[in-house]
Amino acid sequence: MKKIFNLSNLVTVIVIGFILFQLYISNLDGSKMIRQGDTQLFHSEYDGAIASFTTALEEIKRSGTAFFFDKGYTIDKMQNRLKAWHGMGSAYAGLKNYEKAHEYLTRVLQENPFYIKSRAKRASVAYNLKNYQGAVSDYSDILSSAPKDFYSLYHRGNAYLKLQDYEKAIVDYNQAVSLGANGPPRPETLYITNTLARLLATCPRKSLRNGSRAVELSEKIISTAQKNFTTPQGTLALSWFKDTLAAALAQAGQFEKAVETMEDAISLMKKSQASPRTVNTLWDHLVLFQERKTLTEEMDPMFFH
Repeated sequence: MKKIFNLSNLVTVIVIGFILFQLYISNLDGSKMIRQGDTQLFHSEYDGAIASFTTALEEIKRSGTAFFFDKGYTIDKMQNRLKAWHGMGSAYAGLKNYEKAHEYLTRVLQENPFYIKSRAKRASVAYNLKNYQGAVSDYSDILSSAPKDFYSLYHRGNAYLKLQDYEKAIVDYNQAVSLGANGPPRPETLYITNTLARLLATCPRKSLRNGSRAVELSEKIISTAQKNFTTPQGTLALSWFKDTLAAALAQAGQFEKAVETMEDAISLMKKSQASPRTVNTLWDHLVLFQERKTLTEEMDPMFFH
């Protein structure tokens, strides 16, 4: 009788232990590891973030193997899986492994095409992969539901610019500048306005150039920047803004003013302790304007996250 009693106790313990284990794994949803991964992303600890999100995905997968108390892939678990995939994509993008980043972000969008954060991140990843048409497609999807998205308009304009679809780039930049002018002051608005001004001044397609409009935009930028940009980095930005103004003045036929403005830009660039190579670029522009020639260039616009 004693042996039977001990055996029955053992069976009871095993059954209870099994049930408790099943209950434990059925409630794993990866939330803690996702929060940890998000914190690591914030601090640019990309390798650590990948490890955390991987653990989160493993927890979510294990939770689906519970025989008892199994809730299956509940909405919370499905959402966490998307969050973990998005985190993986963001971490790989931080490591500049854009192919892997694109893979994880695509997984998110295959399950939920309306996951806007992943759509925006995949658009920037596609841009970095030089898949500019893919970037246009993703930004267009965002803008179809949020037509006044400031950043998506600007970044789609950048993608159009890389595709040499200058007309569409100008349209997007104009809309972004208008939205920026109506919103709170922010440095990005100045940089975006400078991008539009520079394209209007130096566009490879001469029929799209508009020197007077470029001058108007550049003068507004510089007026704001002179009041607010006081750091060495701000001085560097101001020198580039003046370089754009000089190009705009040359395009408008005001070569004397272009030369004078270009000399100011070079002086500011030297104060900002820029590299000799960067300063030499401005000297080349100065020589061009002294010869009463306009500047034509393929721009490399600034990218904001």
